[in-house]
Amino acid sequence: VINSQGNLSAIGARKCTSPITKRVSLSASLLSSFIVHVLCISLDLCYLMFILKINFGDNIPMIFAASFVGSAVSIAMGFFIGSIGKFTMGTKIGLTSFSMILCFFSGLMVESIRMKVERYFPVLNKISPAALISDSLYSINIYDTYDRFCTDIISLIIITIIFIAGGLFLTRRDEYASL
Repeated sequence: VINSQGNLSAIGARKCTSPITKRVSLSASLLSSFIVHVLCISLDLCYLMFILKINFGDNIPMIFAASFVGSAVSIAMGFFIGSIGKFTMGTKIGLTSFSMILCFFSGLMVESIRMKVERYFPVLNKISPAALISDSLYSINIYDTYDRFCTDIISLIIITIIFIAGGLFLTRRDEYASL
């Protein structure tokens, strides 16, 4: 997103004057980012499972599916944050640290925090991408049915759609007096 904004980069200034619509350009960027991210996640998972022999359970396709949806939501979240306002590049990069706060409250840094959040503010665990991703991975190996896994994945897909729609809405009419 930063490279498509004329006030933040020279590439963005060139893209703003090109005949290709911003929506097409941003969609291509999002798709290419997703493909690269999925390839990296796939390589990481294969390395962990087959080289380091870490046991992720028996349902490998669902683990990959959760990882792919997690990739989509992380790219969409970065797209949305990058689309907010006309902040500097450093400010937008700083705003992405919000994901670390979500990771903290989902219990990825301190185990007991997730239970406290569930007790006092359960809505956060239902809308936090970090909590939903970790919960979907836990539910693959813990529960007999995949109802909770499917609920988490559907929630992540909805959040992804909201982030992408919000990012497209925020970038739709950026105009610059001079480039």
